[in-house]
Amino acid sequence: MQSRELNAMSSEEITGFINDMERKLFDDRLNHASASLQDTDGLRRTRRAIARAKTILAQKEAAN
Repeated sequence: MQSRELNAMSSEEITGFINDMERKLFDDRLNHASASLQDTDGLRRTRRAIARAKTILAQKEAAN
């Protein structure tokens, strides 16, 4: 998800997005450990999406 899309979301929506992505990261890590994950670059993209969302969430909370 792009930064501009996250900026348009509310804080609650961003928190939900973070929770969903953390769950996806957990599932992908399990699949990677069992050698059934095909797209290993997805781990990196998911981690970065979480970091991006947490940064924007912190900026929104600091602005309030």
